[in-house]
Amino acid sequence: MTVENGEVPIKVVEPLQGHALLMELLAECDRIGWENQPPLEDWSNAEAPWPPYNEDEKAR
Repeated sequence: MTVENGEVPIKVVEPLQGHALLMELLAECDRIGWENQPPLEDWSNAEAPWPPYNEDEKAR
C-alpha cells in the first residue's frame, strides 16, 4: 500500500489465473527442493477441543 496526499489509491489489477499461480508454486518447490518440504501432519485421529455432540441434549 502507498499513501498519496493522505489517501490510499486503489488500483485495479488483473487477477492471477489458477494455472499461473500453480506454476509459480511448482517453480518455488523446484527452487527449494522437494525434499525440503515440511512434514505432513496426520489429523485423522486428533481429539476435538469441544465436547462431543449429544442428540439428546438438543431436544431439551
